[in-house]
Amino acid sequence: MSNPHPPSRFSLPARLMRLMPTARLKAATAIIALTLIGAAGAIAATGSTSTVGTTTSTTAPNDPNNNSSPHGAQVSEGFDLEATYMRTCFACHSTGLGGAPKVGPGNKADWDARIEAKGMDGMLQSVINGLNTMTPKGLCFECSDEDLRALMDYMVESSTE
Repeated sequence: MSNPHPPSRFSLPARLMRLMPTARLKAATAIIALTLIGAAGAIAATGSTSTVGTTTSTTAPNDPNNNSSPHGAQVSEGFDLEATYMRTCFACHSTGLGGAPKVGPGNKADWDARIEAKGMDGMLQSVINGLNTMTPKGLCFECSDEDLRALMDYMVESSTE
């Protein structure tokens, strides 16, 4: 029996291909929209479309440039934590789109439940590999694992009772 959806060079990830055509179209449209939002955010935040540089150690937990996580995680040189959050995470984590835990006051319990279930290392693996409707690396393809951990720390620390 032939495949009704032959592969093409524009194939969607296997996870999306298992969805019904209407849901697949909605998911693909959302991914494209979020990618465009992310690109627009990158240009607005930095004035350019350049990517971040090499990984360096950041030891100051209260870095005035927001280049470190609250726990001093290593981040890439030139990594702007807040701008990256706004560019790649904000769209879903501010609204709860696709079941994403919301960031901000009043959302601590949701984060605590996830941390208790998976731990921060388990959650980081979900971010790296993607989970449910979240794409791998949450659309921050230039982010290192350390950058992603810093973003997670930022979101958890920003979510209070």
